[in-house]
Amino acid sequence: MQSGALLFYNSYTGLGATALLDADGNYQYVDSISGLARGWTRVIVTPTGGVLFYHAPTGLGAMGRLDANGRFEYYLWNIQLGVGWTHIVSANEDSLLFYNAGTGLGRTARIDAAGNYGLVSDLSGFSKNWFLVTGTASGGLLFYNYATGLVATGRLDANGNYQYVSSISGFATGWTNIVAANRSSLLFYNGITGAGATGLLDANGNYQYVGSTPGFATGWSRIAGSPSGGILFYNHVNGLGATARLDANGNYQFVKTIPGFATDWTHIVGR
Repeated sequence: MQSGALLFYNSYTGLGATALLDADGNYQYVDSISGLARGWTRVIVTPTGGVLFYHAPTGLGAMGRLDANGRFEYYLWNIQLGVGWTHIVSANEDSLLFYNAGTGLGRTARIDAAGNYGLVSDLSGFSKNWFLVTGTASGGLLFYNYATGLVATGRLDANGNYQYVSSISGFATGWTNIVAANRSSLLFYNGITGAGATGLLDANGNYQYVGSTPGFATGWSRIAGSPSGGILFYNHVNGLGATARLDANGNYQFVKTIPGFATDWTHIVGR
């Protein structure tokens, strides 16, 4: 049974917490964290445990590390990553894709398990206004337009090199979350209607629909997935949580509800 770890962060208070979420969707609280800077707009964790904190208005970033046992270390130094990135996603273990939905600019980089950051390349010519960008641990990338249902796929290799793969039309509109779990599996969720679906996105950026999963609760505001296959659902208003799992073939299974989470976690990310 593979292990997975979660990092919780509140951008208003600088508080954090860690937990474990295994491949069967079993959740275990680990520890609270204090002393984080406030105001980070993006928090990303890679499958190997490197953590990147990013502040879009100033372009500042900071590093950390989350190990497989849920132990977290924060590095008290900042780097300049450039202002205005609207999306930063991890794919292919240590690779990162930066994207600006207003300009169509992009960037790739790598962050290792010790929190060391390295720029790979600057990119241009992306379509603008992608609403969601999701990366899988196997290296696939999926870009989604909420209003039109248009999708594009790409891939990041282990060295942080980006390759466009294809555009795909005909997706449902209105997905509010697209979450990667279990290396190449994807969960689609509509927080307004409770609709869901699953798919597969392999290391070459090839997408395959698996099935619909209706009947989700509405209002989940954060959903975090782990390469181990565990998924955590969270409602920031009432502190309600739930766990589930996705297997390697994109099959979904609900596990259980978990009440009593703190409210107002702004970010939950998994490795």
